[in-house]
Amino acid sequence: SYYWEHARHFDLCYNEKGPVLAWMIAGCCELFGDHEWTVRLPVCLAAAVAAWAIGKLAMNVARGDERVGFFAVACYLLIPAFQANAIISTQDGILIALWIGLTAIGLRLFRRWHAGESTWREWIVMWIALGFGVILKQSVLVFLPSLVIYAWIERRNLTWRRNLLWQVPIGAAIVTLICTPMIVWNARHG
Repeated sequence: SYYWEHARHFDLCYNEKGPVLAWMIAGCCELFGDHEWTVRLPVCLAAAVAAWAIGKLAMNVARGDERVGFFAVACYLLIPAFQANAIISTQDGILIALWIGLTAIGLRLFRRWHAGESTWREWIVMWIALGFGVILKQSVLVFLPSLVIYAWIERRNLTWRRNLLWQVPIGAAIVTLICTPMIVWNARHG
């Protein structure tokens, strides 16, 4: 009901929460009416997307083995915390799907980087996802050290180019731009 009440009072941000879940609930209520199931719909959809994405990610790591994908989805669906997040309408359900997406983007980014291919697209998608994540729940930024740690571990196997220096400030600008509603709201409310 907390997030539902936020959705009924549409704003750029809220006192202690980012606006994403409230915006999603407001959109669902606008489309399907003001019902309990419409309030839960964004998180239920995020759980379905997360299960699908974990299967695709597992298959990607296992070079297309569908059995691995099936097993990964089965494990995901049997974990009680993920089951709870599929029905309790909190931002954590959406955050789980976002973390899986960030992991898939990171995997693609590092595979392309190892191959010496351009990673601009992957970095831009990563920064957009992180920006969206920040206005969902700021703890998503904990993902950033994993990129740095992996790059440090693989530093001898990666092709270091000067354009990497531009990707970080461009990424910071993208994240800041996406976070503008939260920044404006905080400025207005001290």
